[in-house]
Amino acid sequence: MLLTALEDVAREAGWVVVSETARAGLVASLTETALPAILADSRRWRTAWSRPR
Repeated sequence: MLLTALEDVAREAGWVVVSETARAGLVASLTETALPAILADSRRWRTAWSRPR
């Protein structure tokens, strides 16, 4: 529960949070799926915020 509370605090501070469980294949899951998806999403947000209005 403590980690979940810290994740909430990090999100409220604007941090990107990756919530995963330690398990076999974790690094592969992060590098092949989770992190690329987060990066793609952050690029969309950054592009949306940087467009002239």
